[in-house]
Amino acid sequence: MFYAAYPRKAGKSKALQAWLKLAPDAALQATLLGALAAQRPHLDTRENGKFIPHASSWLNQARWEDEIPGAKARAAPVTDDGRQWWQVAGFDHPGEAANARCHIGNFREFCDGKRTPEEVAA
Repeated sequence: MFYAAYPRKAGKSKALQAWLKLAPDAALQATLLGALAAQRPHLDTRENGKFIPHASSWLNQARWEDEIPGAKARAAPVTDDGRQWWQVAGFDHPGEAANARCHIGNFREFCDGKRTPEEVAA
């Protein structure tokens, strides 16, 4: 799923090795996919993706922790009561959120574990 979402399709076997080495649990997978979705518009796409790091580099260098240019830093809890983004969206586990294509970049489009119709139409 990660490689399919990654914008540069190069070094698939190295990316798989990096993924297996990282061995992400469901929470980390959701974090990775959320960070990738948030970073994707900011990745440099000049010259056919020449400056986008390979997926293996992105994983090995923990690039999901990189700050997004111009974005404000977020604390892990997103509400005053300490709930996480996937809890606010109505999911019991970040893996459930990932299965529904909900991530930290779009969790506000979800309510009670389902994408809200007015957000889908927009």
